[in-house]
Amino acid sequence: MKVRDLKATLVAVPIHRGEAASGSADQGDKLRTIIVTIETDEGITGEISSGNSANGMSMPFHEIRDLVLGPCRDVVMGEDPFAVERIWEKLLHATSQVNNREAAMRAIAAVDMTLWDVMGRELNMPLYWLLGGHKTAIPALGDGGSLREDRDPEDIVGSIARQKELGYGGTKFHVSGTSTKADIKQVEAVRKAAGDDFIVALDAGKACTPEQAIRFSRSVEEYNIAWFEEPVPFDDIEGMRRVREATTIPVTAGQSELTGPGCMELLKGGAVDYINAESSKLGGITEWRRVAAAAHFFGVRMIHHKECQVSVQLLSALPHTFCAEFFQDPDRDPFWHHMNLGRPEIKNGKITLSDEPGLGIRIDQDFVSRYREA
Repeated sequence: MKVRDLKATLVAVPIHRGEAASGSADQGDKLRTIIVTIETDEGITGEISSGNSANGMSMPFHEIRDLVLGPCRDVVMGEDPFAVERIWEKLLHATSQVNNREAAMRAIAAVDMTLWDVMGRELNMPLYWLLGGHKTAIPALGDGGSLREDRDPEDIVGSIARQKELGYGGTKFHVSGTSTKADIKQVEAVRKAAGDDFIVALDAGKACTPEQAIRFSRSVEEYNIAWFEEPVPFDDIEGMRRVREATTIPVTAGQSELTGPGCMELLKGGAVDYINAESSKLGGITEWRRVAAAAHFFGVRMIHHKECQVSVQLLSALPHTFCAEFFQDPDRDPFWHHMNLGRPEIKNGKITLSDEPGLGIRIDQDFVSRYREA
């Protein structure tokens, strides 16, 4: 089997400010993703969406598309899609002179993930089974937005209630971690509204100094926090290690890394309890698997930042994983809610995967046609 064609399409959906506006850091008037399609000479078609960000963010979608249709396409044409390791190395070499490394790694990732979808479809096997088949259901976390100081406590209660109604088993809130008294008050309100059995994670978005993060995390330990995400700048490995050693709350990072070696520095530095590397940013499923294998030997568990269309497959495949993150608001993630057909069901706190092949979803071509961007 050989790759016969590769296509890439940008999709941009206008943002309707609703629940999504209560805490997302993304700004802009449109959310974008890239659709990559690979066709083989045996009639198998793989197709994925990669990336989900607003136009005010730095994600260079047009450059990513051009790289996919340029050097990446040149690499994969005529290749056997099962040769993912060889293809990955060739993709890395073909984009080695690209100055924007995030664009290059995202382009590689988009192609790599599509190749894995092709493999699953050719074998008539879901990706999570092809990659290890450890479990068929994992906890599902919604997004609570920002715990900013001026947020109405009733809004927090309503957000958690809504997530519970939709079947989610937990939530993640963004905190400043710098105004400790205000943050503690909001975290207390979250745990009170959530109850004891609802997973609660916190994300500081790299905003704290180690001293601030330590002070904050110690102050909220009693509220059973599942993890504290990027408490300090992502490259302050020593500072992150200090936070981890000073608190009982697990520390999470990895989403800001573009390479496996970057994640290795977190592991070797003893900085994390969880790696939340994002496969669509890290170079795809092939590189994510390498990071996951390394994490296993360091006793570190895997989660995945955003990108639920692929994360649920990766996290279900392996033993040392925790939960998948979702934006429950369709306005914040119209691609998952409106473009991806055949989505697995979220119920009783978990998402249960189907036995559909590949990534297990189909992309709505009418949706793509409606929101296609030149």
